[in-house]
Amino acid sequence: AQVQREADQRVCTEVEAAVARVRSVEMSKIRMEESAKHAKQLAEARDELEGMWQKKLEHLRGSEAEFSEKSRRTEQEGEARAYQQRQRMLEEMEGVRRRDAQSRKEAEDAQLHVQKQEARVRELEALVERKVAEVERARLDNARHAESELARAKGELHAAHEA
Repeated sequence: AQVQREADQRVCTEVEAAVARVRSVEMSKIRMEESAKHAKQLAEARDELEGMWQKKLEHLRGSEAEFSEKSRRTEQEGEARAYQQRQRMLEEMEGVRRRDAQSRKEAEDAQLHVQKQEARVRELEALVERKVAEVERARLDNARHAESELARAKGELHAAHEA
């Protein structure tokens, strides 16, 4: 009976040890399965996050490329507008220079015309003065001639009257 109890107790101890081993092995297996499951979930989450970040990075690169292209186009348009503005200003300045040169030429031509007219007026004044002087001389000559003719005619008349 004592032997039986010792045998039962040994069997009981062995069974408990075997159950503890099985539990330990099962627990280890469960922990490993949970660890593997957790590692798989982490890997999936990491892959999902990497995919999401990759998409965001691609989107940002696309946005950056669009922004760069838009900036380049805007800059080109600004340069084109500035070039056109400079061309208009140059054309306007050239027009002003042409008008200024034309105005100067017209002023010089007018000045030359005025000088020619003044010279012509002086010539005409001198001619008129000469003609006036000639007319005056002719008048004086005619007056002297008329006086001498009158005096001669008077003398002849007087002589004819006395004779």
